[in-house]
Amino acid sequence: ARFIVPAPANAAACVREVQGITSSWKHAPGLALSEVLATGLDMLPAPVVSAMWGSMLKGVDFCITNVPGPPFETYFAGSRVERMYAFAPPSGAAVNISLVTSANRAYVGIVVDSAAVSDSRELSTCIAEGFDEVFRLGHTDEKLRP
Repeated sequence: ARFIVPAPANAAACVREVQGITSSWKHAPGLALSEVLATGLDMLPAPVVSAMWGSMLKGVDFCITNVPGPPFETYFAGSRVERMYAFAPPSGAAVNISLVTSANRAYVGIVVDSAAVSDSRELSTCIAEGFDEVFRLGHTDEKLRP
């Protein structure tokens, strides 16, 4: 889904607005086609898919993906998987952020187009400060739900 994300100065208000926008998209009729489209795209050569996807993201500042993983502990070759990160391919957006959840833990992978973002260190600082601000909301009495 593609939508404009508001940026109110108050973090709690921003979280509430984004929750409202994304919640309205969770049951959009077009989502039923996403599995069919993904299957069709898997049949095309990778360069064709990359070109199509990249053209759709031209002019998109950032792309955010939420990938729900298994809600339980997972194992690989007998060892417990301790971390799981997803990195979206740099496909036209200036910044791609992927959130993966697994066993009640969340992991974030960030891919930055250095041609579009000249100061990735500053971006990193801003993202970290933003996470800190949202985490602090979880420890206050301020309500995040509408």
